[in-house]
Amino acid sequence: MPASKSMKIKSVRYNAILSRPNLAEKNSLFEKPQAKSEDESSIRKQELIMMTRVIEDAIKQKKEGNKSPFYELIRQINDISNVNPNPKKLRLWCLAFSRIMHKFDATCSDLVYTLLNFNWTNHDNNLAIAYVMMLANLVAVYPSCTEAMLEMLVQNFLYKEDEVSKMEKIHGKVHYAIKTLLPSIPQEEKDLFHVLYREFPHKRESLGAYIVYVKNLLQLIEYTPSLQHKILTLIFERMIELDTEVQGQIDEIEDMEEGLNKLNIDLHTSQDGSTDFYKSKPEEPDFEIFNDTNADNSDSDIEDSAPIVIAVDIANGIQKLDCIIKLVLDYLDYSHKNGTREQRTKLTETIFTIFKESILYTIKSRYIQFIPFWYFSLDKLYASRFIKLLLDKLIDDEGKEITREAAAQYIASYIARAKYLDDDDVMQCMRALIGWAKNYVSAHKNLIHVRDESKHEKFYRIVQTVMYVFCFRWRDFRNTTSGNNIWNEEIKELKDIVESVFCPLKFCAENTVKMFTFIAKSIGFMTCKEYKCTKIKNDSVLSMGEYFPFDPFRLKTSQTYLEGLYQVWEEIPEKSDEEE
Repeated sequence: MPASKSMKIKSVRYNAILSRPNLAEKNSLFEKPQAKSEDESSIRKQELIMMTRVIEDAIKQKKEGNKSPFYELIRQINDISNVNPNPKKLRLWCLAFSRIMHKFDATCSDLVYTLLNFNWTNHDNNLAIAYVMMLANLVAVYPSCTEAMLEMLVQNFLYKEDEVSKMEKIHGKVHYAIKTLLPSIPQEEKDLFHVLYREFPHKRESLGAYIVYVKNLLQLIEYTPSLQHKILTLIFERMIELDTEVQGQIDEIEDMEEGLNKLNIDLHTSQDGSTDFYKSKPEEPDFEIFNDTNADNSDSDIEDSAPIVIAVDIANGIQKLDCIIKLVLDYLDYSHKNGTREQRTKLTETIFTIFKESILYTIKSRYIQFIPFWYFSLDKLYASRFIKLLLDKLIDDEGKEITREAAAQYIASYIARAKYLDDDDVMQCMRALIGWAKNYVSAHKNLIHVRDESKHEKFYRIVQTVMYVFCFRWRDFRNTTSGNNIWNEEIKELKDIVESVFCPLKFCAENTVKMFTFIAKSIGFMTCKEYKCTKIKNDSVLSMGEYFPFDPFRLKTSQTYLEGLYQVWEEIPEKSDEEE
């Protein structure tokens, strides 16, 4: 992606987004100008007075029917702003307009449009201060231009390749302007967020465009904390779009088995959870689009190139996700460490809300859910609350089946993979699930019929969740201090559930059943009866699939946040190798 090459090297080495100096220090916007001589100051004052009179006269004559001076003024302003830039003149014009702004009316719209198109970000800070003061006066007397003004400011957050070297200074001036102007805008939050939402880069935009815009959104929260929830929700929405599209493309390319042979890229996670997708930095994916074996094959079918094109899209999408997830994690890490108790509480509520309303119902997302996974590791209460949330949604009889399915997938994967969980949290969850399943068996064992498996899908879903967690956590469920394996009492009740008349091994997901039966036998927990797995037929709900949201996370830049928090698959005892 040559268009954003200059951005990429810098983008993956960003520091915590909010650890940068504040705007006053960074941009020196509040430094006093150097002292001028009395003669120079007098000349400037005379120029300012003359400019003020020119503006006033042009507006007056336009109202009287003579438009020539008015449009000549617009021409001059355009000339010194964009054609032959003169920062000192521009600053004086800004001061002059600030003095005469109260004379503006509806007939001055063309002049207002010209003022909003000033080239003010590429010059010194004195011009920026004068321009922002002018804008404050403008919105006070001409409120109808508020949205256009905010649009002009936010558009400066968009990535421009020819401004890469000076972007930090430009963005500093824009943040200063927004921070200064917001108090004078009646519906500042609503108007600003509307523009931020509309200007968010399309998912096809470059990596640089995404990084620049998201970094500025997160920095904007510094001085507009009331927009934190909306801005974070917006960023998560865009990440979810990227995440689901990447997963969809991976599913598509996995169907093109012949095409995969032409790519030096492994899109499948192996049994041990490893992948060779990233061997280099995210901005330089290590795979070749063409190689010597097929470069000269002019007779190959056009369809053969489809996996290559999709693989490039996947690489681009994953790069964006990796960098944006890292930016968000940096922001959350900084905010949680440095925020007040009240600020942390609000931030936590936002993360829980985003999960409940968006992430939980996203079908087969691949990466985005690891942000709350990491965040809930910051406080034991967060993890406990998350488990309770999932348990409530899974066990709730009034909830929708799709909600229970999603909750089952998340709780199974979370308990299995979250290394930071206390034993009490794990056992409390298992106790609740096993207890529910045990009571269900007792209440319904005399009512089960041969052809009504779908009526018990909730039961099968919960048992499948327990079996999956058991495969990862079985070491935590036994006491070996006496030299013998003494299983926890609640865990031993799982045997009766598995062997019940409901035959869960027949109707739960095949891979989970195979893994559970193999491990249970290998470690001496129980020997299971073999069944031929049967899918529950129920067109009204999703099938008992094997999607586990916290399967291995393989994004090189952002995965550093998961170090020490993620439970990888551990080999079962050596004696199982002979049996296998």
